[in-house]
Amino acid sequence: MKAMLFSISVPKFITLKILGTINKKLYYQGPFPTIRMADVPEPKLPSPEWVKIKTQICGFCGSDQNLIFLKDSPSASPFTSFPCIPGHEL
Repeated sequence: MKAMLFSISVPKFITLKILGTINKKLYYQGPFPTIRMADVPEPKLPSPEWVKIKTQICGFCGSDQNLIFLKDSPSASPFTSFPCIPGHEL
């Protein structure tokens, strides 16, 4: 399935913090994007009691935008491993 995949490293973080002041598009386009569309494996259901739903359309939260532009709260970082799929608006 297709998903937005967020990934960051220390060198990319430093580069984008410098170059991102010149051109904000570098956060999502070009050689150092923080986010990209990717094919990812479909997650398995945790148990037979769970169901899958097909999403037609979804919102985009300001916290996701802050993550892309590397302005996210440091308190969230310990709870995330990279790469990750942002989004909680479903």
